[in-house]
Amino acid sequence: MTEAPPLPMVLHCPRCGMQHIDQATDEWSNPPHRSHACQAVGCGCIWRPADVATTGVERTITQGRADNWKPGDLTAGQQLGAVALAMFVDRQRRLNRRSL
Repeated sequence: MTEAPPLPMVLHCPRCGMQHIDQATDEWSNPPHRSHACQAVGCGCIWRPADVATTGVERTITQGRADNWKPGDLTAGQQLGAVALAMFVDRQRRLNRRSL
């Protein structure tokens, strides 16, 4: 019995929100697989998005008429990170003003 080809999916790490895109490298041929390892520095999350082989892709080929999320929109994790960064920068500016 031949195994079905991996299912292309837009994958994001459940821990940090970074998008996961599978691609072959010199060290890894990208064979069909079920578990995925986050490549974000310091994350280390390994997760299984489905019980079949999947491959992380940048975007899906098709889009439905009712779809209201477009490739390129920020994930919830990315939005939260952007808010946290903006708050940190604002706090640093306020502290710098006090020291003048």
